[in-house]
Amino acid sequence: MTYTFFPEENSYQKYGLRLLRRDEIHKIFLRPLVKNFLNTQGLNKQDQSFLQIIVSIEWSQFDQVHGLGGRASCQDDIMHFFIYRVSQYVAFPHIMLPCICAELERSEQEGRNLIEEKYAQMMKKTDPDDFNHHLSNSLRSPSPVKKEILVEIGNIIQKYVCKAASNLPKSHSYARPDISTDKKISSIDYFIAELSSYSLGCLFLLKNALESEKDNATNPVEEAYRISVILSKIVGEA
Repeated sequence: MTYTFFPEENSYQKYGLRLLRRDEIHKIFLRPLVKNFLNTQGLNKQDQSFLQIIVSIEWSQFDQVHGLGGRASCQDDIMHFFIYRVSQYVAFPHIMLPCICAELERSEQEGRNLIEEKYAQMMKKTDPDDFNHHLSNSLRSPSPVKKEILVEIGNIIQKYVCKAASNLPKSHSYARPDISTDKKISSIDYFIAELSSYSLGCLFLLKNALESEKDNATNPVEEAYRISVILSKIVGEA
């Protein structure tokens, strides 16, 4: 599917829509059961503040992206968006939160939409013809250094995914496929597409954090599976 921005609105309308979308996310974070859960996950108040800003900006940017066939139904599914995004950020190194928050806030100042860029990157794998026809000139070309570090991060995540598939086969069966195919993105390619818009500093921070934790028993992919199940219950009960 090809993704583009919605038609331009005036600045007041765009600002108002962004605030409205972010307020929807903030209200979920304020739920007592959600707050209590986050307090048990090693997130201090500053980490939680970064997390809330990150997910709220992503939700508002996601709202501005649509396919040629029209608006996707998942763009109005705030609960699943909240669950999946929070699960990922809580499961992976928390040291990344201030860096990712800064990346997203900078994108807002520059008029960039990192969610749109992520979907465009995904199309390289799932819809190469549409990508080459519509979006090949719309993305910044990564430097050789960035290409290399993305490969290195992908290799690290691949090992976590393989372990998760072995240890939690049922949960893994609900995740994205292991290999990208026509119209379907793999979990690894999805993650790399997301990272592709981040700065080198942010990518090196993530790589170093993942490498420093690789000898730990905790698998962030498995943790994301576990947290998503818990959050699904919490959001349903709140």
